[in-house]
Amino acid sequence: MNVLTDRRSRARADRRPQAADTGDRRDRPRPTGERPGSEPPGPAAAAGTDGNFGFGRRLRRARMARHWSHVQLAQRMRDVAATHGGTASLQSLKVMISKWEHEHKIPNEYNRHLLAATLEMSVTELGLAEDPDFVW
Repeated sequence: MNVLTDRRSRARADRRPQAADTGDRRDRPRPTGERPGSEPPGPAAAAGTDGNFGFGRRLRRARMARHWSHVQLAQRMRDVAATHGGTASLQSLKVMISKWEHEHKIPNEYNRHLLAATLEMSVTELGLAEDPDFVW
């Protein structure tokens, strides 16, 4: 073996961190279903209530209970919005619904009321704060 090749392979081997040396939690196996930083599901989750769920989970559950896809919810939102001044394009709404469900974004006050009207729920049932001064 070439001396230069031998030195390079030894240098690479020295730079590689060993799993036991790093102390990194990612290297340890997790029990099934556990996410990093997550708490075990409480009694409300086991009972099937929306008690401890955030807005995104409540929105998804409401949509899935009606057997609607993102596109179907977006279409229904546009239908409801036609009487209230309109809304974004179908494609934009579809993307926003996904972001809302994953809680990457929170809808503005108009879209909160639009979602609630489309799903025939109140804004607070969706787990969102309602502005008492907002006129729908």
